[in-house]
Amino acid sequence: PAPSSEPSKSSMPSASPSAEPSAQPSAQPTDGFYYPDWTNEDQVCTNDGNDPEYMLEIQRVNYLYRSKEDCCRNHFWWRITQCMANEHPMYYSTGSACDVKVEFEDWESKYTPGSWDASGLYETMEECCIAEFWFDIDGCLGDSPRDT
Repeated sequence: PAPSSEPSKSSMPSASPSAEPSAQPSAQPTDGFYYPDWTNEDQVCTNDGNDPEYMLEIQRVNYLYRSKEDCCRNHFWWRITQCMANEHPMYYSTGSACDVKVEFEDWESKYTPGSWDASGLYETMEECCIAEFWFDIDGCLGDSPRDT
């Protein structure tokens, strides 16, 4: 039988492949590995597919990671927030309330080697108010900016 443009109603696969090739070639497969990129002052881990040859051929174990966080922890531990490209805003104390921002200085890193839980940055405003203004949580929540 000739191929049709309608889907098959049978639960069994057809006996032969379709006669027409796909319209375009499929995208090139990628491993999606993250690698440390020292080529600019940002110093981040990226998976842009431009991995240097020496990382691909000789140093895969030392430079290629499935997770961006693993790459950042191993190569930019002193600036992990920047390495992670500040992908989400964090809350911090201004001294009188909690505020939110995305750009941080090196010293403001969420992760500090040697004391991983010591930080002045928080995932939510509530976490910030509880940790920083435990004596007046409601006041902190009222004085802090809210997302609209």
